[in-house]
Amino acid sequence: MRMGAKLIMSCMAAGLFLGAGQAVAADLPPEPPILVPPPVDVAEPSCLYVRVDGGYAFNDKPQVSKTHGIAFGEDMDESWFAEAGVGCQVTPYFRADITVGYRDGAEMYTKFNDLDAEFTAYTGMVNLYWDIANFGGITPYVGVGAGLTLNELSNINLPVGQSKNTRTEFAYALMAGVSVAVSDNLSVDAGYRYIDLGQARGKGADPLRVKNLQSHDVKVGIRYHFNDY
Repeated sequence: MRMGAKLIMSCMAAGLFLGAGQAVAADLPPEPPILVPPPVDVAEPSCLYVRVDGGYAFNDKPQVSKTHGIAFGEDMDESWFAEAGVGCQVTPYFRADITVGYRDGAEMYTKFNDLDAEFTAYTGMVNLYWDIANFGGITPYVGVGAGLTLNELSNINLPVGQSKNTRTEFAYALMAGVSVAVSDNLSVDAGYRYIDLGQARGKGADPLRVKNLQSHDVKVGIRYHFNDY
């Protein structure tokens, strides 16, 4: 009998304890929700770069046909040029760009003083480069280019009877040089370029014709990459 009373008292105590625990749990504030930050869009790195170049053109001797036949002893002075463009570093080893350029007037003449004219060109080129390897920030490269050039003959004093004229021609180029990384985004280029600008003509009854408009260019420039590649 006494054993049964103890059992009943133990059950009642357990029930009171459980009830008190549930009451305390009910009185506690709810746990704060777990905040998950929204996903952040990570922009893809850009391959784009811009460039500015300048240099000096060592022009080959042109082949000139004038009013009284083919000229002899013709020559053309050196001239300077400036270019600007935009491009894309496609891979660490290959890049491409589009450039526009201005080649300042170079005087043409002969040793017999029967030719006096000036040649100017406005170029638009598409260029492809192979960056061969990176040696501690120094990268040698080779490249090719093709495009159009607007060739202009002006200030034609000799032969007489000629006037200013422009002519659109196909142009192509072969290049080699080295790039030096100044920072993660800025590079300095120095290189050589052979460029063929086609022909030019004057305007007249028997137009002055100039062929072999080829040049050996020495150029330097800078490239700014908008992102590290």
